[in-house]
Amino acid sequence: MGFSSRKEEGKEPSYFGVMESGTVSQKSENSKDISSLPSSQSSQLSSYTPVKLEEYETSGFSIKKLLTKAKENCNCNQQSVLTFFHQLFPVTKWLPCYNIKEDLLGDVISGLLVGVVSIPQSISYAILASQDPIYGLYTNFFCAIIYFAMATSRHNCVGSFGVLCLMIGQSVNRQLTLAGYDLDMDTDLMANATMNGTVTCNRGCYAITVATTLTFLVGLYQIILGVFQLGFISVYLSEPLLKLGLLIGVCFALLCIIFRTQRPRATLLGKVNDSEIYEDQFIYKRISSIANIKIFRFDTSLYYANKDYFKSSLFQKTGVNPGLVASLRQKAQAKANLTRNQSCFSSKFNCLRGTKTPKASADAPETSIDMHTLIIDCGAMQFIDSVGLSLLKEMRQDYKKIGIQVLLANCNPSIRRLLQAGGWLTGMQDPELLSFHSIHAAVQFAEKQDQTQQTDSVAVANVFGPETEDVSIALSLEEPL
Repeated sequence: MGFSSRKEEGKEPSYFGVMESGTVSQKSENSKDISSLPSSQSSQLSSYTPVKLEEYETSGFSIKKLLTKAKENCNCNQQSVLTFFHQLFPVTKWLPCYNIKEDLLGDVISGLLVGVVSIPQSISYAILASQDPIYGLYTNFFCAIIYFAMATSRHNCVGSFGVLCLMIGQSVNRQLTLAGYDLDMDTDLMANATMNGTVTCNRGCYAITVATTLTFLVGLYQIILGVFQLGFISVYLSEPLLKLGLLIGVCFALLCIIFRTQRPRATLLGKVNDSEIYEDQFIYKRISSIANIKIFRFDTSLYYANKDYFKSSLFQKTGVNPGLVASLRQKAQAKANLTRNQSCFSSKFNCLRGTKTPKASADAPETSIDMHTLIIDCGAMQFIDSVGLSLLKEMRQDYKKIGIQVLLANCNPSIRRLLQAGGWLTGMQDPELLSFHSIHAAVQFAEKQDQTQQTDSVAVANVFGPETEDVSIALSLEEPL
């Protein structure tokens, strides 16, 4: 048996052997193997004849063959039209066979039960998509009618779902913001939009227009992908890949949030000239700082993860570390007392007069600070946890030891309730010191309090004289003698 065909260029033919009985085997390449076989088998092998096998040549594109095949498949007759119509609308095939007596009651009961659930569900889906609630009812009703006529399975359920509505809602909200509408459905129109130059479109009209346009474009993209046979792209989006990608995306988003809240921007604020506005004095021009008052802003919430950064940033920006200042003052006071005691023992007359030796004043380190009030701007803080509240209370006590008061400004109601419940008012006589509603109010309170203290100190100095402190020191040091 042999095969004959035209030889294709560039391809070597394959040689096979054919036995007289019709069995085919490959030709032996080694003649020694034939001689080693028995005589009966060697006679059969010697009767093989080589046969050449060649591949078919690929036929080119032929319009005539294409038209012939199209005529065979596109035979338009009554039966083909009915078949196409039944495939497009399967309801025409199964509805005539529907058993009303056995199936109608069960279908009515199940339809009522599904409707009780689907009506509030469709309303909630419309709200998720930033649409008026009535559009959710329309979507649920017409989807059921269309699927009733064109359904191919009784187990499928069509309609909206939560993830799709959220994605549509994000796009609609973005377009509403760009058009000048308020995102709240209960508010009035913020900007006028016109359709065709005559009809005014309110928020609901503009929102449904955006959603309809988005739905049309998505369907158009799917048709284009189907025409160009690009469905193979979905093969690479396997279920494990989607789960892994979603997990990576969620973890990356959480890490970004944690890192941004751990080391946020911290700065000092200054006052805009002739106004009640306070902004970053390192960014804007014509910002003046307030004498002896520091305003510190922390651009995120205060919680356990960033409490250390809050503390270090505050010390760095203000240039005052209350623990270090208190330690230096204690050392200076101890050294001054030691020097004064030595002077008293050496000269009792100088001690009774209360004179200070020049050496003691010269050796004492300078620990005075140019700040009497620290104002913390809490406008960017959404919440403060228990660790952050403990840090604020601790820092208030530390600053109080060195003569600096700590005030809070721009606190939201939740933070104010937390401060009140957490004991921020402990030791305060005035409840208004809880927090101030604005930075300017806190600045005015601090300036007024500083003026009152200066007036009281001047009055005390006028009554007792400037040497009151030296006399009291001398009397206190005279008793051990």
